[in-house]
Amino acid sequence: MDEFQLLITGGPGSGASTTGEAISKVLGSPWFDSDDYFHKPSDPPYQEQYSKEERSSLLHQSFAGSSSWILSGSISSWEITDIVFSHAVVLNIGTQVRVNRLRKRERERFGNRIDEGGDMYDEHAGFMQWALHYESGELEGRSLPKERLFLKSNCKCVLEIDQELPLPELIILIHQFLEN
Repeated sequence: MDEFQLLITGGPGSGASTTGEAISKVLGSPWFDSDDYFHKPSDPPYQEQYSKEERSSLLHQSFAGSSSWILSGSISSWEITDIVFSHAVVLNIGTQVRVNRLRKRERERFGNRIDEGGDMYDEHAGFMQWALHYESGELEGRSLPKERLFLKSNCKCVLEIDQELPLPELIILIHQFLEN
């Protein structure tokens, strides 16, 4: 397999991070998650964002020294135009499956902090409302239509997977995609 720079993207709850980490272990290539480059660490989380210059610098530092790497998540709305991906995979598993996964994940991560009266309730409610509209792109921020536009300009080969698949099958499919 030649060198690659792989982006695995999709809406929140699509499995991009899980898939990125898993394929990284199979291929022995470094894996990075876009969430680590968007918000500065805080408690409660998601309070302060890195600037676009900071994001770009952090990404370039992470990629330095590796000819092949994997980035999971979305950077389509970051206005970063100097990173080109050899391959991209879009996980488009459908709103209902994705949102059900997302609700479970958020509950596991934050527990009762996201309940009404909790310190993360407002943030969580807004996030879930936005997440419901990812596929249509009706709300501001990242969306499936914006992801597709970004990939046209910043990626050489794109594979869109429009069904939920077990992780082992996803890994095989992505591995085959990288070999072509």
